[in-house]
Amino acid sequence: MKVVASIFPIYLITKLFYPKVDYLVPPNVNIHIYEPTLKDISKLPKVDYFVGAGYIINPWEKKIVALSNAKYIDLSKGAKLIYVGKNVDPHYWNSPRQVVYIYKKVLKNYFKNDTAFQNIKNLDKTYEKTFKTCKIRTFITTHPAWRYLARDYNLTQISLSLGENYLLPQDLIKIENAIKKYNIKSIISIKGYSSKLIDHLKNKYNLKVYYLNPCIFGNSSSDYIIIMLDNLKIFKKVLVCGEE
Repeated sequence: MKVVASIFPIYLITKLFYPKVDYLVPPNVNIHIYEPTLKDISKLPKVDYFVGAGYIINPWEKKIVALSNAKYIDLSKGAKLIYVGKNVDPHYWNSPRQVVYIYKKVLKNYFKNDTAFQNIKNLDKTYEKTFKTCKIRTFITTHPAWRYLARDYNLTQISLSLGENYLLPQDLIKIENAIKKYNIKSIISIKGYSSKLIDHLKNKYNLKVYYLNPCIFGNSSSDYIIIMLDNLKIFKKVLVCGEE
């Protein structure tokens, strides 16, 4: 059976339950602006299952399904989606709890794997147990990739995603007030991102900058649970959890 996932985060989730999956869009690619090429589409005629993030997130997945004989598996049907205005936040893969839901509602019907399901439930419990010990429950991030995680584990995300060119003065005041109110000591960023705003906040408030992997960096041997445990180590430092 040949199984292909649309984007790298979906590959990581599917691989938990069906290790022989492949991916269409390689890691380290900006999935928010990707459009499939003819070369990409030519890889798919013999695929049995095409696992996607959902048409509501990646409309181009519909084109892939139309041009192949693959059965489409929509992981968004299992997630408890968050709407930001009229748009869906796509980053449900950054919360282990959403992967628990996705397996129970969707993937179990195709790739039943009780051992892997127990592993992901244990990861969810580890996240929940860890975040209950945090002294800080509000974090600042350069990219709003952690909205699902924040909701699922009772945290608050403050995003700098608009950047210094669009951030209104009153927004910056709110962010600076939050830094002082919640005793925030760090900023979460992703590899390759930099801005004058980050430098301003870092220098003015003596903040550290930590880098997380929103499930877009890696290779074919990468493992979702390992990535998420590495991210949790960083969150423990940012939110001052447990003995950190």
